[in-house]
Amino acid sequence: MEDYIAFTKENLQFIRNRITQLRLQRGISERELNLAIGKSVGYIQSVCNGSMRPALIPLLEIICYFDLTPQEFFDPDITNPSLWNQVKASLKQLAEDDLEAILSFTERIPKEKQHRDSFSKL
Repeated sequence: MEDYIAFTKENLQFIRNRITQLRLQRGISERELNLAIGKSVGYIQSVCNGSMRPALIPLLEIICYFDLTPQEFFDPDITNPSLWNQVKASLKQLAEDDLEAILSFTERIPKEKQHRDSFSKL
C-alpha cells in the first residue's frame, strides 16, 4: 500500500509540474488554460498546487491543448514539446535516405560530445 501511495504522489507531482512547464513554455496564464479547456477559473491552479487531482477527461483536454499525445506528455525526456513536434513534422517530410543521414549524424553527436568532454578534463 505504501508503494502505491508513493507512486501516486510521485506521478501527481509530475503531472502538476508538467502542466506548469508546458503552460510557461507556451506563455499562457492559468486563467487562459482554464478558458481553453472549458474549466472554471481556479481549476488549473487547484490541480497545480495539489489541492485537486486532475480527472482523466480534463487531463486529456490539457494534453490535446498542448498538441501532445499522452505518451509525449508523460515522457520526462521531452523537455520542449513544441520543438519536439516541429522536429517530428520536419522529419516526416524527408526522404528515407535523408532520414538515414540524420540518424547517422545524431548517433555521432553523443560520441563527439563525450570525446570533447574527455579533452576538457585534461
